[in-house]
Amino acid sequence: MITHLLDKTITIRRPVASLDAGGGPVETMANHLTGVRARIQPSGGREVRQYGGMLAEVDGSVFVDGGQDIKADDEILYGSRTLTIVYVHNWNESDDYLRLDYREDK
Repeated sequence: MITHLLDKTITIRRPVASLDAGGGPVETMANHLTGVRARIQPSGGREVRQYGGMLAEVDGSVFVDGGQDIKADDEILYGSRTLTIVYVHNWNESDDYLRLDYREDK
């Protein structure tokens, strides 16, 4: 991977199970990897009809160095934006780089 193209810094967050004050299960997001260099490429968007109105969805890909522990359903935190990872591509399991397909609800 040509590292000079990784021009952004992101944080990867992962769901963590814990208990609330009443003892009930709660899922929260915690920082998993910080300072990850990345390249963000939006690829398209659409409006989805949802109860009570319309919801805008944006799809795209984020490229990062390979060999990192990143999974589908992790979140990417980039500035004030939260992107949900829907698929992680690691071609031929070469670990050269990963392509993270994401969806962002607005």
